[in-house]
Amino acid sequence: MVLVTDTERTPTRGRASRARAATGVALTTVVVLGALAYSFTHTGNDAHDASRVSDVNQDGSPAQAIARATDGKFDYLADVAAAGVAADAPNVVIVHYDDLGYGDVGFMADTPVATPHLDSLAKAGVVLTNYHAPSAVCTPSRAGLLTGRLGPRANVPAVLFPSEGDLAFLNDESGASPLTQEEITLPDTLHAAGYTTSMIGKWHLGDSEGSLPTDFGFDSFVGSYFSHDMDPFVLYRDGDVVEGVDESQARRAVHG
Repeated sequence: MVLVTDTERTPTRGRASRARAATGVALTTVVVLGALAYSFTHTGNDAHDASRVSDVNQDGSPAQAIARATDGKFDYLADVAAAGVAADAPNVVIVHYDDLGYGDVGFMADTPVATPHLDSLAKAGVVLTNYHAPSAVCTPSRAGLLTGRLGPRANVPAVLFPSEGDLAFLNDESGASPLTQEEITLPDTLHAAGYTTSMIGKWHLGDSEGSLPTDFGFDSFVGSYFSHDMDPFVLYRDGDVVEGVDESQARRAVHG
């Protein structure tokens, strides 16, 4: 199964129904490609959200509400793991493109940039031309695709800047914060269902412990935590800095 998206996300559906759909077509390997191809996807649950709000109203403690939501997440993923997966489940590749225009691929328009592989996928598969993005900018669009919720509902309303960079103060100005562990992501669910998961490319949802790709269901990650035009720019492999990489080439590779 291959899903190619052009900057943003799939519609929100209930976590349980998504999980059952996932476990019905799960197993072996999910490779999520990013960079000029990023990728994620997920689920959201209104009942879960309502209980979180109720918790805050009852005891006045957002921290306790978050703790309850996080506990609920682990209980849910344990249920997914116990459900098992189909033996003939397919591999899944999700390619999420950044800054890609509607007519920038060959199967949609006459473009100066050749896209033969995408054209081949389109010819052999299904092309859906009515697609709605949760945001026009990087961080909240990824939060939407990863969690199935609009960025502000996942506490990621704006573009996130490196926590140790000169522009870190803009995170306070915009209210942007890293994705938190109370969120259930598609990689979380697929990993629990039995997939081996990986991501390659730009993450842009946090650069601190608890908000990294491997904290949200990805078994492995190779790429950058932020955009090619942000400093400091570093390539990582599972949390370790990749040494000996030409920075200008790395920036181009992440940007696509």
